[in-house]
Amino acid sequence: MLKRFFPKGLIVSLLVLSGLALVLFVSGFSQQEQRDTTGTKPAWERVRIAVATEEQYQYLKGLGIDCPIGQMCEVSIPEWQRKEIEKRGGIKVKVLPPPAPPPPPEKRPNQVEYKLVREIDLKRDGVESIVFGPKKDKNSALSDIILGLNEMENKVCVYDSTFNLISKMYLRRVTFSENLRYLGGIKYVKIPQDVTEKGSYKFELFDYTGKKLWELERELYYDASPNSYSVSSKGTVVERDHLNGILTFYDQKGNKIKKIQLYVGTWDPGGQGIRGEFSEDGEYLLIQAADEDGHAFGEGIGVLFFTSDGKELWRFNTEDKGMGAKNISKLNNYVAVSTKGTTYLLSREGNRIKKFGHLFATGICFSSNEKYTLLTEYYHTAYLIRSENGEIIAKYGASKKGGSIYATDIAEEAKVFGVLCSAMASVIGFDGGTLWSTNFPVPEGPLFRMLNMSLSNDGKQLVVQVGTKIMIYQQAE
Repeated sequence: MLKRFFPKGLIVSLLVLSGLALVLFVSGFSQQEQRDTTGTKPAWERVRIAVATEEQYQYLKGLGIDCPIGQMCEVSIPEWQRKEIEKRGGIKVKVLPPPAPPPPPEKRPNQVEYKLVREIDLKRDGVESIVFGPKKDKNSALSDIILGLNEMENKVCVYDSTFNLISKMYLRRVTFSENLRYLGGIKYVKIPQDVTEKGSYKFELFDYTGKKLWELERELYYDASPNSYSVSSKGTVVERDHLNGILTFYDQKGNKIKKIQLYVGTWDPGGQGIRGEFSEDGEYLLIQAADEDGHAFGEGIGVLFFTSDGKELWRFNTEDKGMGAKNISKLNNYVAVSTKGTTYLLSREGNRIKKFGHLFATGICFSSNEKYTLLTEYYHTAYLIRSENGEIIAKYGASKKGGSIYATDIAEEAKVFGVLCSAMASVIGFDGGTLWSTNFPVPEGPLFRMLNMSLSNDGKQLVVQVGTKIMIYQQAE
């Protein structure tokens, strides 16, 4: 019966790992029990985590730690959670010294002044991180819909542009469209207790008001992760089956419209995997796929570009492995993808515009008019690039005072870009000079989810998220 579920040679490995059987599926429940029974605030630790496989990536993502494969991420987590992560063999965790207090503001005066006009604290709703959607207009840094997330508690709060609460949902492994109007999540129906038993789960799709639109039910094998899902701004969905190398496209009503085999699955999550992202308008899907066993994409990874109904427009095989940041420009004319050692800027047709060797991008941002691209190199340096030819026109290095770069944005009309570090927010001119900066306390938690920023296209409004606080700045006249 075991051979029916698993390929030859895997059964023994599964039995050896039986002691770790339910870590992947019940970690959320065990964490809740620890929070509920201690009655005291847990001790937080600053740690560095190294992610080597898709299985480790999915496990950590289920804990609210979104650390890409092949990277080392620094996060703040409770001590009990660090111990739980260490129990999973192969995940390296190093405890770091606590962060130094933020430095005093720089003595030199700002060349441009921004005044704090409003501050909102979403702690009352149990929110830990914020997601902004497309900007309302060129004069606004805010979006029509704003999400507040708490992935440890599987909580999603949906707000309008003035931060009035629209709806509250509880979604495990939440995924959402670029316009934030559609949200999906996983519900476990039955968790398998041993290798001879099959369980099941449901993927459920909701609109931003909390109305359930449709669902899919899937089998769940012992010690295996659920499939992953990408949701478009049109309400369509793509299911990513990592184990079998399959993409399945669904329309707005949940009807299957196309199924595509990218590679032949071998049940080796360390050597195979699929990541996906829709364009802002939901018309196109960007896929990164790895197949180190069958080498379906050569020695590197495959970058594939689809229409929302599953038509493959082009594919590009990288020269090296690892999956870094990826993004599609606002009007779909440019694509940027990063591997462990190289970042590629491609045209809408998949032609290479520029190869940035030895640049591992942890962040990719396009301006609203697509003329500019901002690449963040391993959290340390931001490069402003002319999209049409890949020319680097400005460079900003995060200083020891500012810390690592976690968020960026571009205000193309004002010829400035914003950089948000772990202890400082700055506005930089297109010549690379700092025009304005301000300091703030370092928040507890995974910083890459606790920090966010947005600039209006005219550069006059700046929104900064630090932990649960959102600060709205307006440029002084």
